[in-house]
Amino acid sequence: MTNMEALPKNIDAERYLIGCLIRFPDRADEVFSRLTATDFFDLEHAKIFRAAQKQFAAGGIDPVLLAREVGAAQTLVELGMNPANAPATAVHIPTEVAKIVECRRKRQRYDALQTLASHALNGYSSEAIDIELESLRYDWRRETEATKEPETFTLSDLRRQYANLNQPMVDGLFRVGETVNIIANSKSGKSWLAYGLAWSVIVGEPWLGRFATTPGRVLLIDNELHRNTLAHRIPAVAASLNIDADFYGSDFTVRPMRGRLASLADIASSLEAIEPGTYRLIILDAKYRFIAPGTSENDNASETQFYNLIDHIADHTKAAIILVHHGSKGDQGGKRTTDVGAGAGAQSRAADCHLVLREHEDPEVAVLDAAVRSFPPVEPLALRWQFPLWVPTTGVDPKAIKGRFGRQEEKQRERDREGMEKTIAALREGPATQSVLRNRTGYRKERQENLINLLCAEGKAGFREAKVRGNQTREYYLP
Repeated sequence: MTNMEALPKNIDAERYLIGCLIRFPDRADEVFSRLTATDFFDLEHAKIFRAAQKQFAAGGIDPVLLAREVGAAQTLVELGMNPANAPATAVHIPTEVAKIVECRRKRQRYDALQTLASHALNGYSSEAIDIELESLRYDWRRETEATKEPETFTLSDLRRQYANLNQPMVDGLFRVGETVNIIANSKSGKSWLAYGLAWSVIVGEPWLGRFATTPGRVLLIDNELHRNTLAHRIPAVAASLNIDADFYGSDFTVRPMRGRLASLADIASSLEAIEPGTYRLIILDAKYRFIAPGTSENDNASETQFYNLIDHIADHTKAAIILVHHGSKGDQGGKRTTDVGAGAGAQSRAADCHLVLREHEDPEVAVLDAAVRSFPPVEPLALRWQFPLWVPTTGVDPKAIKGRFGRQEEKQRERDREGMEKTIAALREGPATQSVLRNRTGYRKERQENLINLLCAEGKAGFREAKVRGNQTREYYLP
């Protein structure tokens, strides 16, 4: 049986913060934004905190009404209104909050480990206990990371501490610690492209004969292919590149996960356990199978969290991370490079580099397009499929992408994109009718109607029926 008195707690810090709520109500929002009632050990303190939070939400904290509500008048007098006991200043709020949160975290871990110990004595398998422990550890780390105060620098300090960019991993495309999407339609050879890139990094040879690489070990985590398929494919690519797979095989680590699917969150702890610098390149194939159950790659919030975790892993491992990703539905020819990947817009903005394989007008040729963050723009490269490799080819126009719009159509699309962005900027000022939008953007009636209709069709704007000066009309807004 747990000895409650032995559990981690800081009653003085709790008293101080309750006192601040009463004596310095102008600082109450700072306390409520950092703590919840469950952070408190003392049940009376938690009760007072909860009631004060309710009062604050209703308009303000009144110590007399608060004492009447919680039936703790004497305690409240001691904590907030008796100068001998009340805090003299609210300057220590962040420090005392940190003390309370740290004690709550220790109690939380103690309770969780007690539960796991009970499971071990009551028939749970060791594997089930391991899985539960990994899940708990992941949740605890994420909470700790989320509550850390962000670092802040003067520009002078920032330039002094981060004077140099990260080392190029594939020169001209991406660097160590960056995130890369390799994108193409299903069954179009994107995994083969990734294998070729992996071998180029392992031996330090230019990728596709064009992009210099920094040599290092590679980790491939594959959740689509059978083990014997991987055992056949990867050496086949090495042989075609005249690389001795037996000699360099120890530098290419493969983690097959087909039949043991796990989300990125599930494997994050094992990746965080990797010694920084062990791998220069980590390939996740395929991205959609690393999405957590119950979430969608079409949800911006989920995609943002996914890439935030990828960034965290890349920063820890000091590796570049490649996500083998499928393209969106429909013709890809007229899309910008960053828009080819399936899913919410967050995936296009979060990745540092997009490598996109598009269909060429010649069916045996593909075009590699790149959108990069920390290098100059990259010219498209025509590649020809020669099993099991994509190899650069000459004599074809790399801009002759299948389905690309004509020059006039492309110019109109560009004008439409600019107009849509201007309309979105106008809607950021608040919901608006067509006439209000025209006043904000300066566009003619027909032009503005076309732009707002395009935005609504893409789900970037919505509308509702409204009455303006007695007339029924549509009012547009940003979702």
